[in-house]
This record gives sequence, C-alpha cells and structure tokens, in this order.
Amino acid sequence: MTENQQYNYLQKKWFEDVLIIWEKNNEFCDVCLETEALDNDQLVYCDLCDGLTHQKCYGSEIYDHVHKTEFLCQRCQCYKQAFQQYISDKPLMSVEPIACNLQVKCALCPDQKGIIKKFKVEDHHMWAHVICVQWSKQFEFKDNLREELIQIQRMDPERDNYCQICQQKEGVCEKCAEENCSYRFHYTCSRYEGLMSSLGVMRDRKENPNDKDKNIPIYCPQHLYIKSRQNHKYKCKNQLIQYIYIH
Repeated sequence: MTENQQYNYLQKKWFEDVLIIWEKNNEFCDVCLETEALDNDQLVYCDLCDGLTHQKCYGSEIYDHVHKTEFLCQRCQCYKQAFQQYISDKPLMSVEPIACNLQVKCALCPDQKGIIKKFKVEDHHMWAHVICVQWSKQFEFKDNLREELIQIQRMDPERDNYCQICQQKEGVCEKCAEENCSYRFHYTCSRYEGLMSSLGVMRDRKENPNDKDKNIPIYCPQHLYIKSRQNHKYKCKNQLIQYIYIH
C-alpha cells in the first residue's frame, strides 16, 4: 500500500460513522429533500461525508457562491482538522485506523449522518442538522445565511422526548399533529419512516399559504394513512421519502 492509499484508507475509516452511501440515482438535498437544482441554487456535496445540500438550504459560505475548491459542512471541517492532528505526529504507515470520536453531534436528534452546522444561539453555540432546525418549533433562522438562530420556544426538560421510531430519548421529539395522539418522533427519523416528503410536497398541505413551513402538520403512520384517504395532498407523491442512508 502506498502512502496515498494509506491516507485515503485512514480518512475513510475516520469518517465512516458520518459517510453517506447513496442509492443509485436517488440523491437529494439533505435539508429540503428536493432532487432538482436551480440556476441560482445549485446542489453541492460535502466532499467528506457526501451529504448533499442546496446553496440556499445550507447558507453560510455557499449561499451565493459555489467555490471551485472542496466544500465541507461545518461538522466535517472539525472532523478533518482532528484527523490532520491525529496523523501529524507519527509515520503515516504506522497510524492505526480508527473512527473519529469527536462529540460533534446534533442537539436535536441522535442521527450522525447528514448536513450538520454549528449555530449561534444567544450566548452559546449548538450543533444541529439544518433540517432539524428548519422544522423545529424551538428555533428560527435569524437570516438567510443560517448561521444564527432565534430561540422562539424554550426546551422543556420535562417533555417526553422518546422517539417511537428510533426508540431513543436523545434530542427533541415532535408530536403527531393529530390532537390526541401521543406518537413522538425526531424529524430525521420521521423522514426515514416516510412521514415527511420533499418541502414542495409538504407545502401543498398548508391550509393557509402564509403559514410558516414549520407549522405544516406531520402525522404518525396511522394518522398519515387516514389523512391520505381523506385528502390527496397527504398522499406520498414523492417516493424519495422512502430512501434511507445505507449504513
């Protein structure tokens, strides 16, 4: 094995917990779940985790310009810096291949894959998936760059955050929009389960076009099925909600 091959092998091992392997011809934005790019809103891959995002969905340095050099989501920037430090003080061929153990995780769900950024929230910072923030009832993006958040609702420490999809209590769970239903889920888990579709399809469910996207109702499997029988807007018109990252 050459040093270059060893470097690539070590780096792949380092990123294995966050690396996405896409199903063929099934790539889509990690934030809005749409598959199409626009002339002024290109789809951009993170060069290390292989997450995919629109410029406007991610914001920050790619909001209005795609650089020709590599693009790394902010989580992967931290991972790469830690990787360079890990291999810097020893001969490359003797470095032990290990997965990164940095605690750079989404504060709102336990999923490690997908586009994750570091957001400023009042006097502190928080790591989170952009999609989790986009749908969260607790936060709003301050502006289009999506680097700072406005906390619009405090997180209740007594709240039931047991997700009935992944069966974990990490992060913050949302409740089924049906009034008396107790089914709870993470937003990332809900899309894996097929409860969410692309943003365009979800927006069709708005009763008032002026409602914020985060107020679009998301239902548990049972109530989504009932709704889909009553109203065609709730049918799963876009099957990419059935994708899952291949682990």
